Amino acid sequence: MALTSLAPSLSLQKFVSTTLRPTLMPYSELYNWDSCAQFVSDFLTMVPLPDPLKPPSHLYSSTTVLKYQKGNCFDFSTLLCSMLIGSGYDAYCVNGYGSQDLCHMDLTREVCPLTVKPKELPFPGPRNWLDGSYLLELHTIKREEKVLPKKYTIRPPRDLCSRFEQEQEMKRQQEIRAQEEKRLKEEEERLMEAEKANPDALHGLRVHSWVLVLSGKREVPENFFIDPFTARSYSTQDEHFLGIESLWNHKNYWINMQDCWNCCKVPGEGELVGVAGTVWAAGIEASDGSQTWGRAAHQATRALDLLHS
Repeated sequence: MALTSLAPSLSLQKFVSTTLRPTLMPYSELYNWDSCAQFVSDFLTMVPLPDPLKPPSHLYSSTTVLKYQKGNCFDFSTLLCSMLIGSGYDAYCVNGYGSQDLCHMDLTREVCPLTVKPKELPFPGPRNWLDGSYLLELHTIKREEKVLPKKYTIRPPRDLCSRFEQEQEMKRQQEIRAQEEKRLKEEEERLMEAEKANPDALHGLRVHSWVLVLSGKREVPENFFIDPFTARSYSTQDEHFLGIESLWNHKNYWINMQDCWNCCKVPGEGELVGVAGTVWAAGIEASDGSQTWGRAAHQATRALDLLHS
């Protein structure tokens, strides 16, 4: 994967990091990671990999992907990572393994964001980074207005509605909601049982590409993943991400030295302590043998430390 064909008709092979071109878009709406991810997800059409067990034999440039408005997960990640790096984020493309739902862009078991009520927070309120949604939380301000008493007022008309009927209607609505919740819960349990009965035969072997954003730049508080298909952000310990084979940015390429063919076992915390490069091997090294981009390699090991086994 370190060398990829950019022009199959010309049999031209180039270093995979050259596919990333940091670009700052001339639109203020595309300056933050969530808006960039949503643009890529909405603008491009997903094309599945020809072989779910192998990465593509070649990568297209971001210009070509935008021209045809379609691509696989690696094309999505290349475009999104180029935009994020151009906006000042410490972003990396990841070649790894994902769950079946993640690779197939299946959101049937996810909560629809349109059904979630916005939270009421005092303005301006903190921004939620890892809620799986690209929208900011809505902030409302409730101001109590003082009503001045008047000397002469008109009495309001009497309420002729039956309080007993209102109570009965509330009970009926509560029973309907309880029955609907019970039905949804039973349906969810049935789906869970069906999934357990038919496990994915390729679990841990499906190749997928996503974007890793490391903390530090642009006031990012912690590392997180972005799925370019859905524009959702995930914790680095999320169960949808099963392992990492390699990752790269516009400067270098790092290979995971572990045997990741069988679900990619992630090492413990103690195995990552020491010289950078013992777990990750850099594709480009300086003349003195040290890694050219040692800081980025060290931060990449931090991301693997947070990935669950």
